[in-house]
Amino acid sequence: QNIYPDHLDYHKDFEEYKNAKLNISKYQKPGDYFIHDLPLPTKPIESQLLGKHNQLNILPSIEIGKILVIPKNKVLAAIKTFVPLETRLQVVATKNGISFYADTLATIPEATIAAIDALNPQTLIAGGHDRHQVYTELGKKIDGSNIKTLILFPVTGERIKGAVTSKSVQCFLVNSMQEAVNLAFEHTEENGICLLSPAAPS
Repeated sequence: QNIYPDHLDYHKDFEEYKNAKLNISKYQKPGDYFIHDLPLPTKPIESQLLGKHNQLNILPSIEIGKILVIPKNKVLAAIKTFVPLETRLQVVATKNGISFYADTLATIPEATIAAIDALNPQTLIAGGHDRHQVYTELGKKIDGSNIKTLILFPVTGERIKGAVTSKSVQCFLVNSMQEAVNLAFEHTEENGICLLSPAAPS
């Protein structure tokens, strides 16, 4: 549905990475299908998947249903009952009135931006391995969000912190998940959300 820079520690630039991805369509023949760039539906499709980005993720299954002549009501029923994969915006615990969500498969800034839009968290835990991502847009998203506490791991934690300009966001650099969780309990208000969405490989 879309493509963003990733694996830039292996590819020399985004163009090379994109061309590697486009190999998926390189050997297609007449009668093959390449589904991409479907627009966001005007009416949300009922699903357990959170966020607008997941509405985009759902759309190809509807198109595949049409290609395979599967009745639309069966396709929609399957979408409605589909259980999200583990660690993709998964609520893992609610303690002291705080809801903890794991989104560890969010390994690029754009995925973390989508998670922030979906959940409106008060606390964000992020950072990890450096794949030469650009964190400018993530910093802007954090600045304009409800996030008050930012808990960051090396190596990219310092870079994410540098992209945030809002003085109302408290930043903590940590080296262990125990430290991160302790800080989350200390700084997240009751009924708030703590989101682990690293914007980098862990």
